[in-house]
Formats: sequence, structure tokens, C-alpha cells
Amino acid sequence: MEQLPPLIYAHDDGLSFGELFATTCNLSPADSVRYKEALERLVQHKEIDIVGQDGARRLKASTITDKDQLLPATQKTFGF
Repeated sequence: MEQLPPLIYAHDDGLSFGELFATTCNLSPADSVRYKEALERLVQHKEIDIVGQDGARRLKASTITDKDQLLPATQKTFGF
């Protein structure tokens, strides 16, 4: 969960889930289910946004597809 935001924030226009997974899966023991679960938690913490091709926001791991765009959150949270 801590390793994914820097990879996503490095792309101003975001990147697709498929691209993220294909370029990093050999560097991690995690499978696509674990990636999606981590991404779901990042959405819940308002770290990232996930948007489908139809413009719908993805909130659950089970709904994330390869073509969904992973984007830096439009509204960032601050911890005090």
C-alpha cells in the first residue's frame, strides 16, 4: 500500500491498472487481487482516484479492471 502511491503520482495523467500491474508485478510477491485490495484502501484514504472508461469512480477492489485509470487524488488529505 505504501509503494503504490509514488508509482501513481509519478504519472500526472495517471496510468491504467493493467500498466501498473504489468510493469511492477515481477518486482513484488503480490498478485492482482492484493494490488486491487491495496488500491481500494488507498481510495478509502483519499490518496488516489480510480476512474473507469465510462467515467465511473471505482470504490471496490472487485470492480477494478485493467483499463481503469489510477490517478492522484483530486483532494488530498492531511494528517495532523
